[in-house]
Amino acid sequence: MRARNYTDTNLDVHVDRYLDTKVNHYHSATVTKIPTHKIFASKSPSSAYDRYLTIPPPVRPKTGTVMKTFLTLYVIGVVIFLSIDLLWLGVLARDYYRDGMGALLLERPRMDIGLIFYMIFVVGLVIFGMRAGLAANDWSQAALYGALFGFFCYATYDLTNLAILKGFPLHLALVDMAWGTVLSGVTSALAFVIARAWLGDMTG
Repeated sequence: MRARNYTDTNLDVHVDRYLDTKVNHYHSATVTKIPTHKIFASKSPSSAYDRYLTIPPPVRPKTGTVMKTFLTLYVIGVVIFLSIDLLWLGVLARDYYRDGMGALLLERPRMDIGLIFYMIFVVGLVIFGMRAGLAANDWSQAALYGALFGFFCYATYDLTNLAILKGFPLHLALVDMAWGTVLSGVTSALAFVIARAWLGDMTG
């Protein structure tokens, strides 16, 4: 089959239309190079059109937008995590932990140290849990990876206690690991859903 020839004017129109179509189709992709010899046939191989056409990459979110999203997720996450965990430790499971740990517990917990833990832990939830939800634009991914992060962290704490503390009960360690896993997954999912409802599309 003989290649179709174009005048310079027709060739310009052809290339412009092709690029418009490809830019719209690949707007979410990275820089894509398309060999023009697969698009049309040219009489002269050394023509200025015989080169790779580069579709510009999409515009990335500004740093300010990313920081706003992070801070929003963080603040919401701290409020949710702290509220639910204090309800669990201070009311629902207070006697269970007190009976299980006995003399290992202080008479009055160090709230300042506990607050530092919450602030650090939720940073991890944003980075490893909620960020996965952002990448997939799916709350279930935030829940899944948030739960995994919580499991790994709480397992580190409870298994270390079982290894080095005398009298630390196994059943308490298992309950605490399960609680940390559930709480982290719920916090990540709720923070993601609330932030998305507030800020709109957070994927950029």
